[in-house]
Amino acid sequence: MVGVDHEPQPRYPFAFVQADALEYVAAHGADFDVIHASPPCQGYSRMRHLPWLKGKTYPMLIDATIDLLEATEKIWVVENVEDAYKHMKGSIMLCGTMFDLKVYRHRIFLSNSFMWQPPHRKHKHTIGSGKYLNDRATPS
Repeated sequence: MVGVDHEPQPRYPFAFVQADALEYVAAHGADFDVIHASPPCQGYSRMRHLPWLKGKTYPMLIDATIDLLEATEKIWVVENVEDAYKHMKGSIMLCGTMFDLKVYRHRIFLSNSFMWQPPHRKHKHTIGSGKYLNDRATPS
């Protein structure tokens, strides 16, 4: 396993290369059996609409990432935030609750290989009482 990012990742538990991920895949993608990519999500996230982020621009790299991964002829998976589905036709949505995690975090996954989407149970809690990001209250 090798992780690639343009920022240092001192706690990354496997081999790490500090580089532009797209350039790295273009040069070394053929050396891998499977490639997982997670392009920057900020430009696709609904958080970009917050007043203090208005006017800020972010790299939109999903399309370029998919094109590059297709060119490798390897198995690949791209992961991003829920609002990126418009750029990831044919994707599946996974939520932490599908894996018995206590996290309501929806992520979109697209691959050139078959992926199965487990059933998504109804969330049992309401998130965000306004005090903490991960607050949960049981519905009455």
